[in-house]
Amino acid sequence: MITLLSDALSQAATEDALAAELSGLDPGLSEPAARALADVLAPFLRTLPDALAWAVAAARDPHGGRALAFATGSVLHYVIDDDDLLPESTAPLVGLVDDAYLTHAYVAAVHRAFPGLTTPLGYEPPDQRAFDVAAALLPAGVAESLVRTCTSTTEIARALFAAGSQDAGIDDPLVQLDLRLADAAQLVG
Repeated sequence: MITLLSDALSQAATEDALAAELSGLDPGLSEPAARALADVLAPFLRTLPDALAWAVAAARDPHGGRALAFATGSVLHYVIDDDDLLPESTAPLVGLVDDAYLTHAYVAAVHRAFPGLTTPLGYEPPDQRAFDVAAALLPAGVAESLVRTCTSTTEIARALFAAGSQDAGIDDPLVQLDLRLADAAQLVG
């Protein structure tokens, strides 16, 4: 499926097509400005399938396991939802900017939360300029919210699935759970 998505985006997410869509969304946008935006954003969109493929592979990594499967499921749900923040039905390519932003930010969050992953990156993440341009295109505050969502989702997943899971890298002291038995016992008497 990821290969089909990659093939489709390779054909559809061209700089010309994106520039035309951007111009159609804002008739006041100059042609050079639309083209400059498209030159940055089209590659950002075309790497979405590679980031998704990495996330799915990382969910099978013995140091991420069920935790990453849980977190990746949330990201996949958002990406396949046509009626998300920027609906693809309204603007097929621009509608993917939030999906790509979320997915690329998720990969970065996973690398921070799971430093022991052995899954090779497998794709070239967008440069900071591409992230900045995508963030500037999104409604105010959305990029920051997406990054916080990725960070909190990976942290929650890591905490929920760390205990008793060989797959979660339990030898890593960062994922050892500190059960509060004494606190719980006080509550029951």
